[in-house]
Order: sequence, then C-alpha cells, then structure tokens
Amino acid sequence: MKRIGLALIVSLVALGAYAEKKTGVVNAGFEQVLPDGTPDAWFVSHGPGVQSFASDKGRHGKGGRLHVSGGAAAIGTIAQQIDPAPYRGRLVRLSVTFRAAEPAQAGPFLTVMRPEPYRFGFIEDDSSRPAAAGKWQEATITGRIAPDATAIWIGVKALGDADVTIDNVRLEVPSGRGKPPSPQALAYLDQAIALLRAHHINSAKADWPRLIAEAHAEIAGAKTSAGTYSAIRDLIGALGVRHTFLMPPPTKSQIDAAAKAGPTGVVAGTEMPTSALLDGRIGVVRLPGLDTFAPGGAERAKTYPAILRAGLEQLDKANLCGWIVDLRNDTGGNMWPMLAGLDPLLGASPFGVFVSSAGATQSWSRTPGGIVSVAAEPASPAPPAFALKHAAAPVAVLIGPNTTSSGEMTALALIGRPGVRTFGGASGGFLSGNTVLPLPDGAHIAVTEVLVRDRTGKDYAEMIQPDVPTSPDMAEQAAKAWIEQQCGK
Repeated sequence: MKRIGLALIVSLVALGAYAEKKTGVVNAGFEQVLPDGTPDAWFVSHGPGVQSFASDKGRHGKGGRLHVSGGAAAIGTIAQQIDPAPYRGRLVRLSVTFRAAEPAQAGPFLTVMRPEPYRFGFIEDDSSRPAAAGKWQEATITGRIAPDATAIWIGVKALGDADVTIDNVRLEVPSGRGKPPSPQALAYLDQAIALLRAHHINSAKADWPRLIAEAHAEIAGAKTSAGTYSAIRDLIGALGVRHTFLMPPPTKSQIDAAAKAGPTGVVAGTEMPTSALLDGRIGVVRLPGLDTFAPGGAERAKTYPAILRAGLEQLDKANLCGWIVDLRNDTGGNMWPMLAGLDPLLGASPFGVFVSSAGATQSWSRTPGGIVSVAAEPASPAPPAFALKHAAAPVAVLIGPNTTSSGEMTALALIGRPGVRTFGGASGGFLSGNTVLPLPDGAHIAVTEVLVRDRTGKDYAEMIQPDVPTSPDMAEQAAKAWIEQQCGK
C-alpha cells in the first residue's frame, strides 16, 4: 500500500469541517461540471506538479479527465466526502472505472476518519498500481467502516506524468453471497492472520474468532493473494495500533530502478542526509526517512549512515558551539542506520528501551557490532563507532508531525542526554517498535510488537511533545537562539 500523503489527509480533514456530507456517491459519472471546470461534489487537489480536471467522454457517459504532469513527484487527486451513517460497522466496496492515456500509476483510495483529530480507521490507497494505456479497467477496494466513523473519503489518485479518465465511481455494501475464495487466497490470508496473532502487541486482547470470521467473509471470491490485502488491512485496523501495516510486493518500476542502480549504487531520487554549517558555529544535519525493504534497501542502509557520518566529521572541523539535528522530515523506516550515523551525539547508552506487552525490555545499546537492541545493557558498553571533538556540545532536535516511526525513535534516542532540547511541533505519533515479517508473494507485514521508553524511564504511548513548541518554520530559529545562549553569545 502506498499511503496517502499527510498533506492530502490534512487538506481533506480541514475541508471536511466545511463540506456537507452526502449519502452515497454524488455525481459518480462526473456529468455535472461547475463553472470553474471542476466536477460538482468533488474536491480536486493541486499537489506537487500540475493538475487539472476536464470533461471527457467516459465509458458510461461524459466522464472526467484527471491530468497530472511534472515528473515523478507529481500527484493529482480527486476526492469526495461521504456520510458514514449508512455504512458504519459494515463492509463496503469502492469501485472505480478508469483509463490511462499512457502507461501510468493510478487507482482509487478509501479513507475512514474516526473521532479525535487525524485519527483514522480503514485506509487503503491503490494508486501505485500500474495502469495500462488505452484500456478501460476497474479497480476495487473492500474494507469495513468503523462503528464510530465520522467521515468517509473516497477518490482517485494519479502519480507522475499521467492522463487518466475516470468514470462510474460506486460505494456499495456487498450482498455477502460471493463465491468462496480460492484455496491459495484462503491459505495466504490464514498465514497473515497467524503472523499477526503471534506477534501483535494487542493479540492477547483481540477477539480472534470474530476477527477471523470477518476476514474470511471479506475475501469471498478472491483468487490471488492481492485479493486478500483489504481484509488483512481491515484486520490490522481492528487490532487498534496504526503503526502496523501491510507492504505489498515491490512494483516493477521499483525493481527496475534498483537493477539500474546496480549492487553498489543507490536508486536515483533516494533522499539521503544533508549537512550545513550555520553562522560558522552550529552544525546542522537533516535526516530524511529511510526505506530499507524496497529493492536496493541493503545498499541504502550502508550509504545513509556513511553520508551522515561524513557530514558530522566535516562540520566538527569548525569551532562549533552546538548541533541541530533536524528530524522534521524523517518519516521513518529503519532506525538503526540513523542511530549509527549520529552515534557520538547520542551520549552514553542505553539510548532507549523497547517494552513488550508482558513487560520484558530490550535496551538500545552500543556493542562491538554496532547499536542494537539487547536484553541487558553490557557491563562495559562499546565506545562510539567514530569520534567527534564537539560530541558533548548542546544538541537541538527539531521535530514535527512528519517526524514519524523511526524518526520519532531517533528523537527519543537523543532525549535525556545532557544538553539536549527539542523544538517544533508534536511528532506524528507512531512511537512503537515493529517487526517486519515476509509473506509468500513478496509482501511484508510490519507488526507492532513493542512500545518504547526513553533513557530517563518515561514511557511513550503516542507522540513526542517538544520542550519548546514552535511553528514548523520557526523551529530552527528558536533552536539557534537556544544554542547561542548555551555558548554565552
């Protein structure tokens, strides 16, 4: 699953405060177009790249064209908010008919909002699917609507240079009289259920007979493993920890990009850490997320800390007053290369602790083999993997809502070290430890097994609140002023 971007979710939530919820899909064939050229009852986003909507001949009527251009970063979205009342507690199926003018990545998404700001129920985004050129095709998403759902958002998203005609959007409650799933699909679902049951932190609290029965009913007619993905995601949602998620097999484009990079290369466009010297006295490093499970991940896991280390060592040559570690766009992935690259700035281990549902702990510690989680802190922890003259200087950590998962773990690994203060906004709220488990078709389930505790003994259930709250664009300025105060300027 390629998750809907945070910016889009925030836009939809904000819009939802003013939008009138409709029962069922309105203007499902895009026949009614407003004077400004947008389709009635639909929200047309203007994300990265250039996006427009135009009337076009559809399969069942006029239809509409979603056009996106601007390269790989471009995203075009058309969405509608649906009244959840008729669907609460029920299984629904979203179906969309669409056609791409050229080969593209496009597909539907279904997002269920629940009470409290930005709290989600079922989420699925099928826009990473390859869409063949010139051929009408249908894509479906099946999922269960939470009993306390406050809104349902449906829509279609197109990625990169795309020209997609959309028609006949339907949100239906299946009759429940579907054909049984194939033996292969049923076996695949049962394997996923077994992994979740064995590893999920909330497994002991779950009503497994009910959840298994609902999941089996949800895959009626499924023939392949992909036909079970919605049921698996729905089951994950029912377990109540949003950090657990299903990762489908890599796409052909991902595999091709990794092959092109070669065994010692990094896929083009992959973000890596950057570094800069601020005012000649403050070393700044900015950490992005790090996906090591997509093709080429092993090489990224080596390159990421090497680049971060080189940046720190270069900055350390200056007469530094302090450091800024910018995690505002660290969306997560693999935490261990992040900690390895920051090693000397972390202070004395342990840097954090994993805590299981039974209370068992594992410390994040330095060992001769690197920073890892261990059952007990070594009596004589290993020294940092590399030395910095200014390792003990003050460290300002910048966080915000895009600081999620391993980005939050990296922030937590610095919290409690002498001379560390956090600035910005509350983090994304994915503070838990996942184990990534493989499925037979190349998909993986990232299963939440543990919660986390910082080195001071504080437990975290949700987000990190900064020591100094600021707006996102003022965090670095506030951090700089604090560091200068520590240096007596």
